[in-house]
Amino acid sequence: MEKIARRLFPKHAPAQRAPITEDEKAAMRADILKGEIIEDVAQKHGVKPFRVGQICRAEIARRRDAFQNEAEAPAPSFDSEAAF
Repeated sequence: MEKIARRLFPKHAPAQRAPITEDEKAAMRADILKGEIIEDVAQKHGVKPFRVGQICRAEIARRRDAFQNEAEAPAPSFDSEAAF
């Protein structure tokens, strides 16, 4: 479809981006693990957010699991003297 759009409307068709290198993928993964938002990472690297989501699927799942584990951690109890 994009090929047809470029042929029919060359001035209005989006420019092609070079393939994403392994170094760029590693940088995206590092940014996600640092806690950056997907949209910010996408804009920083010149790709669409869904592509960052595809590339960083494992890192996003790891962050989600860590967040859920923090939320499920029991609250400290101040009922016993051992807490002081």
